[in-house]
Amino acid sequence: MCIAPDDLQIEQRVDFLTRLRTARALVLRDAESFHEAATVLEYIGQVMQRGRGRGLGAYEEQIVALAISDGGAVDADIRRQFNVIREARNDIVHDGAYVRHLSGRLADCLVRLEDAVMCRLRRVGDVMVRNPVTAESWHLITHVRREMLANSFSNIPIYLPVAATPGWHLLTDRAIMRFLTSAPNPQERHNRLGSTIECAIANLAATELPPAQIFSPDDLIVDVAPRLEHLPALVADARDGSRLVGIISPFDLL
Repeated sequence: MCIAPDDLQIEQRVDFLTRLRTARALVLRDAESFHEAATVLEYIGQVMQRGRGRGLGAYEEQIVALAISDGGAVDADIRRQFNVIREARNDIVHDGAYVRHLSGRLADCLVRLEDAVMCRLRRVGDVMVRNPVTAESWHLITHVRREMLANSFSNIPIYLPVAATPGWHLLTDRAIMRFLTSAPNPQERHNRLGSTIECAIANLAATELPPAQIFSPDDLIVDVAPRLEHLPALVADARDGSRLVGIISPFDLL
């Protein structure tokens, strides 16, 4: 017997949300990843169908039912979108322009499913981005810069136990930019890229390394959302505030 959208457990919704976000990021970053990103639809269909079918088309009813379960989509529109994706996935080769078109369709479908999955999630721990990338004071500036550029990060969490304000802070792209561009010559810029964050911090103003807002995984989204600002907030273990378990920003609640 298939699982109806209303019968999905919170853990299943959290799992779906994580996979949908990953697939959306993948296909938006690289249109050629259409086939790989589309596998998340097959995974969701298999979970809801409690078994494997023959091809993506076997899960149409489950995907459509989930997509319209929050009342925000029309059955016929979702079916049309799903079948465009299904037919495209059955083809092996597409030209560049068509791949970009298909990737846009797939991204729209993934967002629609994210909306439906999130409508029943209430806690910060359900919607946060898990296992966030963090920096250590001994990391080199060049490595942090590369991580930011490769992942389009504007901020990376860093725990500073001996700072003026001990605890979790946010190392911002603005701070790294100012540290590097203030170098008087190319050789000094090279030297700064090879220095540690700990050394760089001595040259940064306190405003460039702001303390992070900290929330618990059990905090309610409705209470946290009004307190979110332009910088992301961090989610720490309620028993051990130094153990980071997630990160959340207004972008994650759109």
